[in-house]
Amino acid sequence: SMLDLDQLTSMILDEVTTTVHIERAAFFLKQEQSGEFHLIGQRGLDQDADLRLRADHPLVDWLSAHGKALTRYELDVIPQFKALWSEEIEDLERLAAELFVPLKATGELVGILTVGPKLSEEVYSLDDQLTLTTLANQTATALENARLHDETRRRNRELVLLNRVIAMSVASQDIQSMLQTVCRELALAFGEFRSFAFLLSGDGTEASIVDCGILDTPSSQAADDDAPARDDSAPQGQVIPTAGNRLFQRLLAGRAPLLLDAGRDDSVLALFRDLMGDSDIASVLAVPLLANGGVAGCIGLHASRLHLFSRGELDLVRRVADQVSSAVVRSRLAETQQRLSTAIEQIAEAVMITDTDGTILYVNPAFEQVSGYRRGEAIGRNPRILKSSKQDDTFYEQLWQAIASGNVWEGRLVNRRKDGTLYTGDIIITPVRDQQGEVINYV
Repeated sequence: SMLDLDQLTSMILDEVTTTVHIERAAFFLKQEQSGEFHLIGQRGLDQDADLRLRADHPLVDWLSAHGKALTRYELDVIPQFKALWSEEIEDLERLAAELFVPLKATGELVGILTVGPKLSEEVYSLDDQLTLTTLANQTATALENARLHDETRRRNRELVLLNRVIAMSVASQDIQSMLQTVCRELALAFGEFRSFAFLLSGDGTEASIVDCGILDTPSSQAADDDAPARDDSAPQGQVIPTAGNRLFQRLLAGRAPLLLDAGRDDSVLALFRDLMGDSDIASVLAVPLLANGGVAGCIGLHASRLHLFSRGELDLVRRVADQVSSAVVRSRLAETQQRLSTAIEQIAEAVMITDTDGTILYVNPAFEQVSGYRRGEAIGRNPRILKSSKQDDTFYEQLWQAIASGNVWEGRLVNRRKDGTLYTGDIIITPVRDQQGEVINYV
């Protein structure tokens, strides 16, 4: 009946260690995405222990194939365990386990229970092994149900996060503000991690750290409701040249997620620590924001402990980055449109835009000054309102033949203002094409 995985694990460990009088015990649970077995609960071990067994670990293979407990003695003598890496041997020694008990649900290995020496220092009898194996098989279904429930809640949180990001990316054109909110949502969704974001300049030569604000996590609040909110220590707003910076060079060159940890990429990780002003960083996931064929920035997560990011975690941050990237594209397009609009509105030359039939769609203020027609009076009409009869019909036929063929026309026209006075203009008419090459407007 208990579906909270942490509570269930804790209860089972307490019962096992108390009833069988065991000094140490630990639970490993299979992760759906990676197939790895992660330590999810323990008694008598180092509180900071972060142990995991890969999906093809010899111990996992053996327990999957057998329905009984494996003793420490058998681990030393069975040939297939001779292939263990030194790091894996050290991890098993940290467990100080005397027995490795499989937890199977519907015939599949879903977890591993490890138990250390008895407090009485007696060896485990066959009856003890049978008792623990039976207990493990009975609790496996409960643990699997709790894990699936926990997985469902996690997916629901991810859906909520993605829905919020999508809503923000559609509604906001302020990328800085949106990234601040996305960082907070990521930190809340992942709990123990902290989030960050960088924005690159248009030419990619500089990167600025986005102010992600104050980050509260459910775990920190639960630990101490009166504790002050945790503040991100990154030097927000700092601008960093990307030239010569290996971190940004890898993001710009690879255009793919960047995974850093203290074991594999310590030199690049050191750069990240310097940028964030935090030496207590052991693992980093950075996902680039791709816009218009280039890298516009990155968002990601970092942790103070060594963490192997799962495929599910990577995919979620990727989906968030995709939404943010789309918002960056829209924002930059809006900025470009605003700049073009401002330039045309303020340019000294008269500008008119028509459709392919010659209906006026737009005129700028300079056109109003030159022609005397206000914008509302010109839009929807034909440029014939300017006709002065100083050019014959053949002249206009040749003009239309040129632009209808997709050619730019240049010439001099005598036009008539709204008040009837004439003026001479040097005119350029340029066809505007769509992505398929079809003429859709004239300017």
